[in-house]
Amino acid sequence: MAPSSGAPALRLRDRARGALLGLAVGDALGAPAENLLPSEIRARWGRITGYVAERPAGTDDTEYALFSGLLLARHGSALTPAHVEASWHEHIADRAEGPFRGAG
Repeated sequence: MAPSSGAPALRLRDRARGALLGLAVGDALGAPAENLLPSEIRARWGRITGYVAERPAGTDDTEYALFSGLLLARHGSALTPAHVEASWHEHIADRAEGPFRGAG
């Protein structure tokens, strides 16, 4: 069976999703140890081999990666500073609730 004309785009989309998922999982895994020295991490948990938080969650690192992905998916190479500003207000700066927790 010959691949459809949409196959390369689908593979690219799957790869982008996989990259974002890997980033989110790694961010949630490392979030409790963020800004700690290796000696502090070892003293607190020993060698980390799994989630140490009861309810693992990502940080703003994941949020901003998803935000960047949203902008690229929406605007592609036509992305402008005006798009970024409008989306920043829509999804981050002016929201107290929702998928993004806000700036800061």
